[in-house]
Amino acid sequence: MKKNLFLAAAAVAMLASCSQNDLEAPVVAEAQQTAIEFGTYLGKTPASRAGLAGPMNDTQLRLADASGGGFGLFAYHTDNDVYSSSAKPDFMWNQGVFYNGSTSKWEYTPVKYWPNETSTTNNEQQGSYSAAGVDRVTFFAYAPYVTAAEVTADNTKGITAISPNNQAGDPKISYTVATDQDDAVDLLWGVIPDTNTEWPNVTGTPMTSATNPAFNTGFPYLDLLKPEKDQLVELSFRHALAKLTVGVQVVNDQVDPTSSTLDNVNTKIFIKSITITSKTTDGFGTSGVLNLNNTTSKVPKWEGPVSNLPTALTADESGEIADALFWADPTDESTRTTQFAKTGATQALLNIASGATPATTDTGWMVVPTNTKNEFTVNIDYFVMTKDENLELGYSIVENNIKKDVSVAAPGFVGGLNYQIKLLLGLTSVKVSASVFDWAEGTAVEVDLPMNVD
Repeated sequence: MKKNLFLAAAAVAMLASCSQNDLEAPVVAEAQQTAIEFGTYLGKTPASRAGLAGPMNDTQLRLADASGGGFGLFAYHTDNDVYSSSAKPDFMWNQGVFYNGSTSKWEYTPVKYWPNETSTTNNEQQGSYSAAGVDRVTFFAYAPYVTAAEVTADNTKGITAISPNNQAGDPKISYTVATDQDDAVDLLWGVIPDTNTEWPNVTGTPMTSATNPAFNTGFPYLDLLKPEKDQLVELSFRHALAKLTVGVQVVNDQVDPTSSTLDNVNTKIFIKSITITSKTTDGFGTSGVLNLNNTTSKVPKWEGPVSNLPTALTADESGEIADALFWADPTDESTRTTQFAKTGATQALLNIASGATPATTDTGWMVVPTNTKNEFTVNIDYFVMTKDENLELGYSIVENNIKKDVSVAAPGFVGGLNYQIKLLLGLTSVKVSASVFDWAEGTAVEVDLPMNVD
């Protein structure tokens, strides 16, 4: 045994002493083990809750694990076969991948390596080859990441289930809409970016849509061969849900909001609650299953049963409604003076959650696309408060509760789009008209009274 060890050591020394002219490459195959690395960006477009709440962006996605950031990854190693419904996630299953700000890299553990069986002409292996064929790896991803422990039977909103690690076929994410705006989870799925139209594999052959494996933007990475060194699996995350945001705007004595004028010093308007209720038929989607292997570029693949049961989406507390716009109880005299110092609703269109001009990044509700028309009722409860020193309290307070039925024609709410619901609060001032008439001669009236008699 010692002699064998000595011979092996001597062989290593001999190889080390050879010049490049003597030996162009090692005699034995030295296929380099290359770690699989990732890059990401977002594509344009509390109680029993799984997933980070709020609209997702690059900053949210790059939050640490403990803060709810990162994405989940599924990888299928299909050996010499292409990906099919019989494949299982035997390479990675719900693998959490998180951004390390110190290294500026996406990291995960345990690190996985590209299979080295690629072809008979491998530039990296310099003459060595794999006789058994070519190994392929397929990737699917979603965000925000949740652990298996977080996805329990108690979940009633957000990500409620993940397909198990022994299930063959496409990975799937079950999702239920949160009725409270501040609990809404923005579900994303990862696809090939528009900028990644070609990927050189280790043989020097580009992986494009014209070759096998296919390399199509807007779809998951299917049947990848080992790439050239330092190639990242770039994931473009897209929004799988439709988002509903609400803006309020005061329209005073005008039909056209742009020509409205409001005395915002003496009159204030505050919101008590806003509710969006889906109809019994053709409502918006309240739950569904997202298949991460979408079949239309950049379009989320929602599978049934997609539920549209009657559900009320509510914003009725501070945090869901911006402090400057919110007032829950005008009967509380202790809050009236401080409340009147706030801005309230104005002639500008303001997002109810942020109090700022509505934008797609503002907080809103997330709903499941149904591919049919969406019908719902919007209900707003608000107070109009006007200073009046002649009154006992020094002001008048009028509560208004207004409803309106709304219908969005098929295909209704589309995944990845933000729908802004504008609530125009019409105020009509109380107008008084009066005129004065001249005195006129009336008809004489005689009254027979007793006469004085001498």
